[in-house]
Amino acid sequence: MKKQQKRAGATRVLAKISRETLLWIGGAIFVLPFLWMVLGSFKTTAEITRIPITLLPEEWLINNFVEVIILLDVPRLFFNSCLIAVTATLGSLITSAMAGYAFAKLRFRGSNSAFYAIFITMIIPYFLTLIPSYLIVYRLGLINNYLAVILPGLANSFGVFMMRQFILGIPNDLLDAARIDGCSEFRIFWMIVLPLCWPALATLSIFSFMWNWQDFLWPLLVLPNKDMMTLEVGINYLQTVRSGVINYQYAMAGATIAIVPVLIVFLIMQNQIIKGVTVTGMKGGA
Repeated sequence: MKKQQKRAGATRVLAKISRETLLWIGGAIFVLPFLWMVLGSFKTTAEITRIPITLLPEEWLINNFVEVIILLDVPRLFFNSCLIAVTATLGSLITSAMAGYAFAKLRFRGSNSAFYAIFITMIIPYFLTLIPSYLIVYRLGLINNYLAVILPGLANSFGVFMMRQFILGIPNDLLDAARIDGCSEFRIFWMIVLPLCWPALATLSIFSFMWNWQDFLWPLLVLPNKDMMTLEVGINYLQTVRSGVINYQYAMAGATIAIVPVLIVFLIMQNQIIKGVTVTGMKGGA
């Protein structure tokens, strides 16, 4: 009996060590490209493309970031990206939470069919929607307008699905008690449901902010004016800014600057994000 217990204990320890080793290896694989980008932003193009590869810079060139700020109007591009990402994220949170509450707790004719129709749109490739979306924006006269990027981001099928799955876990008895007390549906949504949905809202906010901040193709199409382009679009022009030569160090420095806001938002809200993903993934039902 003791031998079996010792063997089982050794097996658990071995499994734990193996699991943690795999996690460390997987984490290193994901972190390495990011680390390469950050360290490359302090190198010259010659050092970046040199074989054999060197990880640490021979000389730390802070001047790369200064050049990026000079070549691009970084404060203006940063403002454009912040305005679009923050506005689209807030709008997406509001519409997704309201739609998720309606599909999860309100019963009306065609509710399931409407939800499944929204859910199916998640499998439509992004590129298939570019031409019809562009035609709509063009006919509305929104080219070179921030609304051309903000408005399409307000309808988020993933956000609706995620909020619905989370709100399904809120007890109906709690909402029925509020209705008996005379609360309207909007007051129930605002005073009861939203505070309970904070983990899901935090998770959706970082996803939405990241998608809008890092979006490249759509802002490139609808915001051709240089004064209105986003930071991600501006970084693309850093690669060939001098004599047609690809300047990798400027592109990496610009990408490092662009990734900082996403990292800050994630670090601030990481606990709520993990909780939101875990709890939302356990919800089910139709």
